[in-house]
Amino acid sequence: MIKKINIPEEVVARLVKSNKRVQGSLSFDKETGKITFRAFSRNSRKKDRTIMVLESGWLKESQTRMKFFSSVKKAAGAKCISRAMNRDLCISLDAMDKYLETYGKEGK
Repeated sequence: MIKKINIPEEVVARLVKSNKRVQGSLSFDKETGKITFRAFSRNSRKKDRTIMVLESGWLKESQTRMKFFSSVKKAAGAKCISRAMNRDLCISLDAMDKYLETYGKEGK
């Protein structure tokens, strides 16, 4: 069975320019009776800015959020986990205050 596929010229140009693959979707166009290809438009996003690397985690800033992460092994025990996470949180809160004082709320 032979099927003809309509590929837009911009997709072909992107293939030739980047010399890589173009991801997309194939669909059947009921009006023309042909299979068409629609390329996915991949928008890259800005990476999060690391404000501080902690003992067992990190504090980062994205365009819209402040992110805190802490990970402690269960084998350490409940008290140790609680103390380590609380210590990381206090340190990151201090670092965030200093960061916001220096760069403002927008965090340039």
